[in-house]
Amino acid sequence: SAICNFNSNLYLTYGKVLVKLDTAAGASWLLEGIFPNNITHLISSVGSCLYVFRGVSDEYWYLDTSGTWTETNSTAAYYGVHWATKLAKINSSGTFAYSTAPNAASPTWTDRADIDTGSFGSIRGLITYADDTGDDSIYCATTKGLLLYDDTLNLWLNTGLKVPNHTDNGKGLTVQNGTLYYSSGMTVYAYKISSSGIADITDVGLTAEALPPTYYTGTITCLFPGNTGELYALVDSRTVSVTNGFSQVWKYVNGHWYNVYSTTSNGVYMYVGLVDDTYAYRLWWADSTGAYGKYIALSRTQQVPLKVTYSYAASGF
Repeated sequence: SAICNFNSNLYLTYGKVLVKLDTAAGASWLLEGIFPNNITHLISSVGSCLYVFRGVSDEYWYLDTSGTWTETNSTAAYYGVHWATKLAKINSSGTFAYSTAPNAASPTWTDRADIDTGSFGSIRGLITYADDTGDDSIYCATTKGLLLYDDTLNLWLNTGLKVPNHTDNGKGLTVQNGTLYYSSGMTVYAYKISSSGIADITDVGLTAEALPPTYYTGTITCLFPGNTGELYALVDSRTVSVTNGFSQVWKYVNGHWYNVYSTTSNGVYMYVGLVDDTYAYRLWWADSTGAYGKYIALSRTQQVPLKVTYSYAASGF
């Protein structure tokens, strides 16, 4: 599953299906297309286009602002990130490349250094963040930690953030207010480059304050930023217990975590989330309980739940 705002529209995927929020009412989804194979990533990037990546052997597509779809002849695009004037892509096997003109039927890509997934772990995503000089660079989350791409040397470098290999590590990856966040289980590592160029790594996860009740344990499957400095986490209970856990949405603000939403049934998958103002200011997420996205209306002023007088909307439609 993937979610992305493009051209003032909210797009969401489930497997092969791509839908767009109906902005006329904000309460239903319009079918945008059904692709031959599962969609692995959505990204708004070069040429004001929405890119739809479909994994190892399937060509990616892109949508321009006029609403025209184009299928390319380029494959090996599992995850991507917009960097400077380029769209970078990486395959699940670690093959890495970027392009200044990916919005063409036969695009040209520049091959760069691959990631040895046997040594560094499976790929979980790409993101941009400051390097030790303060310049924006590409980082890659893997199941063993965080890597930094040095374009001058054409090398992937260790950042110092290393964890024991686990299939769910790195599924949560985002940047908020000058800090990069990487998830490992219910742990969240805050990776921050100081003014001296040295990285400070701190555990700010849900277990750093106090261990949540057993029925609220699981694995963070997505991290994403809010609009006023807060950080959101989706916790998937299925990774711990299919029958005894409730998946949740959590918010991190002012150094503390608050539970925003919990499922009413156990065994629910949690996929992706986004704070977005398409139609209205909302916290969106996708899970396995029903059709497409769920949302909670958000206040633009108060972010600490104990201080909020704004009434939350019921999730879903």
